[in-house]
Amino acid sequence: MVMDSPEQDFERAADQQRFLSLFLRSERDVFRYVAALVPNVADAGDIVQQTALALWEKFDAYNPA
Repeated sequence: MVMDSPEQDFERAADQQRFLSLFLRSERDVFRYVAALVPNVADAGDIVQQTALALWEKFDAYNPA
């Protein structure tokens, strides 16, 4: 098992903070959109969670420009 360096740990934490900041700004709007398409509120919540996970997995490809 390879250990991350302190710099890598810091970068990962910074990425997590950036992601959370961006996602939390739009989470309510994402939920409203999904809820308009899915009649069950619990299902809509699950879809939003799955969306957040997919976005996090692709966050390294995010270009803020």
